[in-house]
Amino acid sequence: SGMGNVLVVDNDSGTYRPSPDDLPLLRKVLEMNFPGLQVRALSVLEEQPDDTKDFIGPNEVPKDRHCVYAGQWKWKTSEAESAAIMPTVTEACLGIWEWQSGRSWRRYRPEDEQLLERLSKLADATSGRMSTQELSFAKGQSYEFDFASGIQLNQVSGRGRRIRNIQGSYIPAWEVRTDGAHWVALGYLDSISLENAYLSEAGGSFELRWKKRQLHNFDFARMECSDANSTDCLRIRRLQSTAVDDVPVDASKTGARARVSV
Repeated sequence: SGMGNVLVVDNDSGTYRPSPDDLPLLRKVLEMNFPGLQVRALSVLEEQPDDTKDFIGPNEVPKDRHCVYAGQWKWKTSEAESAAIMPTVTEACLGIWEWQSGRSWRRYRPEDEQLLERLSKLADATSGRMSTQELSFAKGQSYEFDFASGIQLNQVSGRGRRIRNIQGSYIPAWEVRTDGAHWVALGYLDSISLENAYLSEAGGSFELRWKKRQLHNFDFARMECSDANSTDCLRIRRLQSTAVDDVPVDASKTGARARVSV
């Protein structure tokens, strides 16, 4: 906004909603303890003030594919955030596919996810089954996918695995290992920028400024990058979706699609 940065607090809680009468007190506490901080306190029981609709903030529009939180406030979206959400990332995020390995789930590579997304749409109009020899990890080998039952079948060995499709909002999560032991999460926009490079296989041509460092020479095969200001070689990792491991077994067996909220 023209006011600069503004902290907006509200009482939007599905478990316990604080009284609107407490919001002015919260605002005073924050402004008193953080001199110079501008605070607006909004109540979800009231209409959004017109002047706040010019604030730049996250997308809270329910059911919008770019929504980061299903709220009721309407903010303008920053140009940087809009530009960062590229079609390749959006497509990949809307088609998250996983296969079961023991008691855990592992995510397919992006090219395989997009292949499965196409096959699943074709299967909807047929028997629910499709075959392919185009999986990145098994070129030339024939696999059958039963999307109704959620089964991947190797047609040579006869081995089957359970698969699932996760629908809903998904933010690509990337982390950098800084001191050999600790992993630090990248921010939302940085993660999307890195996801774009990963999906397009931009690799070394991509640069990212993070915590006063200039990261470049990304090697996605080795999951490493370099710090332009030092000789450090940093490890990076792309997190698998782990917030959906509580999908009921019966739902997966019937081919039901899981929905994850992040």
